[in-house]
This record gives sequence, C-alpha cells and structure tokens, in this order.
Amino acid sequence: MPNIGVMTTGAGVTTTLAGQAQADAMLVLGDVDTANPLRGIQVEIDGTPYLNIQNNAVLCAAFAKWQMESISGTGVVGVAFKIATGRINKNTTYRLTNDGATTPAIRVMSDSGNGVPIIAATKGIVAGGSESFRKFAALFIDLPANVSSLEMEFADGEKQTWQVEDADARFSLSNQSEANGRLGTATVIDNSDGNIKSVRVNATTAVTVLVAKIPNSAFKALRSQLKK
Repeated sequence: MPNIGVMTTGAGVTTTLAGQAQADAMLVLGDVDTANPLRGIQVEIDGTPYLNIQNNAVLCAAFAKWQMESISGTGVVGVAFKIATGRINKNTTYRLTNDGATTPAIRVMSDSGNGVPIIAATKGIVAGGSESFRKFAALFIDLPANVSSLEMEFADGEKQTWQVEDADARFSLSNQSEANGRLGTATVIDNSDGNIKSVRVNATTAVTVLVAKIPNSAFKALRSQLKK
C-alpha cells in the first residue's frame, strides 16, 4: 500500500496532496482501527471534486463506515474511504482536513483497474427549512435531533411521514450499528436497494445532510466486489 504523505497536525489544518498520477480505489489514514482523524475530505479527479465533505467529523466517519459495510460495536472501522471502484489513471488531488492533532500516514491502494468514481457532497438545511432528495444511494444526517420529520416516498408509491428513529430502525434491520441504529451519531437513510423514491427532510434547527450518489456502473461494481 503506497504511502503518499502524512497528515499535518492541528485542528482545521488541511493537508493537500496535489499532482497524484492516479486516483486509487481506497484511502486509508493510519490503519483501519485508527479513530477517524478528519473533519474534512475532498478528492478531485481530473479537475472535478467527486468526494467533498467540509468541517464535519461526524459525516466523515459515518460515510467511511457505511462504505466499508463492516461496523463494529466499538466503531473501529471508519478511516478507510472508498474513492472509486478501482484505479483511475487521471490527475488527482487529495485535501484532508485534520480534526485534531493526529498525524497518521496517508495510504492509497487499489485491487483493480478501470475504476468509476464515487460521488458524495453535503447540503445544508437552515432552521425551519426543508430539502427533498432523489436518486441517492444514501443520506447521512449529522444532527438527527434537529429533524422534525422525514417525508418518505417509496418505489411502489407508498408515502409515509417518519421520525429519525424510524429511519434508524430501518437501517438496523440490515446493518450493524454502533448505537440506536446509527453510524456514530449520524442517522443513515440507506437506499442501496433502490426502494426509496424520495425523502424530504424537515429541519427544526439547522442540519447538514451528506448525499451519496453512486453511479449505476460504480454501484454494480461495488456489489460485485462485496459478493466475492
């Protein structure tokens, strides 16, 4: 696993690794049992940012845990980020923002070529506001207590109004979770099976939602890898 650098210490300090010849499938900070050191991560491939989480350690950790699909009761998995389904031979820049004073090694690896990038970015919802989401692989809500309700619409046309606890219960049915059906402290609305048509998030107080939109070709490749 090539070592491409070391995280610079200091809360809010960003380590930038520009001019990498390729984007590898996996980014590992330290090793997989290292506590999440990030409050921000951006991966830019050929000038386009595909992964972009800023100033939110909760969402950084939850996204990595969801990708790994291996959640322990103590939360040791959480710093291995899946960037793509395999190696992408294009110019890549990594921007990693430290959440504290740790200085883990930055490692990248791929177990196949011809990769497709994974897409994820955040959307803020103001206090008293709402936002609708469609065609997503998963939503991650950083402050579930600030959500008044979730208006769910399913593929068969069924519509229901849920609380975040309902979404947590649904997630826990098919996933291990660290507490209360959540990843860390984040509520996860998983749409890996494509059964959710849309979700409207209604916020009493400001929340940030991370939206993962995995292209069909990437999703099929990931599911194929998990079945091996």
